[in-house]
Amino acid sequence: MSDAFTASFIPLLTVSLAAVLIEALFPEDGSPGLAGALRLITGLCVLLTLLAPLRAGTRFLRTIAEGDPEAAADWLESYGRDIAGAGVIDPDRGLDNMIASSGADGIASWVTEQMNERFGIPPSSCRVIVDADFSSGNGSDSAFCVRSVSIVLSGEAILKNPHLIEEWISGQLGCECRVAVG
Repeated sequence: MSDAFTASFIPLLTVSLAAVLIEALFPEDGSPGLAGALRLITGLCVLLTLLAPLRAGTRFLRTIAEGDPEAAADWLESYGRDIAGAGVIDPDRGLDNMIASSGADGIASWVTEQMNERFGIPPSSCRVIVDADFSSGNGSDSAFCVRSVSIVLSGEAILKNPHLIEEWISGQLGCECRVAVG
């Protein structure tokens, strides 16, 4: 179990067991006003224990809204979520990463269009994943490089010949192409 789940579950379990124990020990034929008050108090305790994790969540959302990513990362790490390096762009390669990402998206769109035009596969029946980045050439030059294209077919598209698709895409882009059914 995760630490966050345990941290929320243990107090709830403890308060619930205490409420059941108090209800069991208090005689039902006693004072009706006192029994109602006791039930109200135990119910409020259980409700407040349920709402406690929401308070921490709203603090996290407030931290994000204030624009403090380091505080948000610290909060997530305190709940056992290691996010070191997640979403961080190397300043030296920031532009290259951005171009590679948009270039890969553009190639994925082009492949999706070609799947529709050449093979009659509608965009809703294929998912295209492009692996692309900048590779270092001779010296300090780097070039945009498409490493591979993966296409996942669904619906009626699974009846298409995957070898023809792989061969055509590989020939057009000069990279490995894999077609799978999913």
